[in-house]
Amino acid sequence: MSTVSTTVLNVLAASYLGTGSPATLYARFFIGASTGLTGGTEATGGSYAAVAVTNNTVNFPAPTNGVITLDANIATPRSTAAWGTINCVRFYDAATGGYLRLGAMLSPTVSVDATGITITIEAGSLTFTVASSA
Repeated sequence: MSTVSTTVLNVLAASYLGTGSPATLYARFFIGASTGLTGGTEATGGSYAAVAVTNNTVNFPAPTNGVITLDANIATPRSTAAWGTINCVRFYDAATGGYLRLGAMLSPTVSVDATGITITIEAGSLTFTVASSA
């Protein structure tokens, strides 16, 4: 098995996050995801929309000891219909389609089973671990 040092992983992560290229990342919310990066279906309908997050060093500071902490508040539009039970947020370089950059499982999950619900992720409460996989 091969591994990469945390220093190298931090440099690689910093080359994608906080660089301003692309200028915006989009937080998209998923139902039934099996991991932060796989499975599930993106929420739809009822005023659902991806949330734009500026890709800069304020919102995505450089990783420290292999950990990136999102330093921005994220809030979805208020639901006008049920979306389902949201268990994952993923960041893409486009509001639809595009390339997946990173993702995280949500705990606890958020049940959007009615109108008037907003999912809010507060700055500092979402972290990503930079890791080498074999």
